[in-house]
Parts: sequence; C-alpha cells; structure tokens
Amino acid sequence: MQKQYRMQNKTFDTDYVTAQCVDGIVEVQYKEDVYITLREAEYIVKERLKFFGNEKYPCLLRSSRLKGINRAGRNYFFGEGLVNLLALALVPKNKVEKMLTTILVTFERPKIPCRVFKSHDEARGWLKQYIKESHV
Repeated sequence: MQKQYRMQNKTFDTDYVTAQCVDGIVEVQYKEDVYITLREAEYIVKERLKFFGNEKYPCLLRSSRLKGINRAGRNYFFGEGLVNLLALALVPKNKVEKMLTTILVTFERPKIPCRVFKSHDEARGWLKQYIKESHV
C-alpha cells in the first residue's frame, strides 16, 4: 500500500522560493538570482509557516540558484528559521558551493540534524528517517 502524505502536492511559492512536499519531504528551491537579507529570510519563514501550518517535516534545500545571502539572513535561517523543520539536507550546485556550505553547517551548528549531500537522491534517502508518522 502506498503512503499518502497530507501535505503531498502542496506548492508554496513566493518571490524568493518555491517549495513542494514530495513523499513527506518539503523540497525547497530558491528562485534565480535572489539575494537574501534578514528581511527576506524572515518573510520566507513567515510565509512558509503560514502555508504549511503546524506541520513538522524534513526539508531538502535543492541545488541553489541563489545569488547570495548576507550574514544576518544566514543566522536567522540557521536559528529561528528552523522552526517546524525536523532535519535539513543541503545539496549545493558545485564543489566550491559544497565546500562553503559544509563550512557553514560546521560553524553554525543548527539545532536540528543537518547534512550536505552531493545528490538530491542521496539527501532524500537520509531525510526519509525523519518523516513523522503524522504525515502518513
């Protein structure tokens, strides 16, 4: 029997990101050439919470087309911005971004499980352990 997820096929779309629930994992993609400051980071999280409600879920941040993010925006995303996320998998677009993302995760030390992966499939495989029974 195939699992059904309550958030399945829900798509969240703002000027900065799109997100969709795929098999219990919320997959997020930044829009092209977006630069994130604290203001945009707070807006993205506020809109995500409004859209997905009190659901708790693992999150996959897909290969980024992000132009950049300032320190305040990064700090917010790795602090208060993690609300309702059970785990976070990051998939950078190239080796340089992978190195920078790995350093960022190491030094920011998010309060939820967080790992950097080479592929989306590898990231999804790791995140499956964090899918809550409430999503089934």
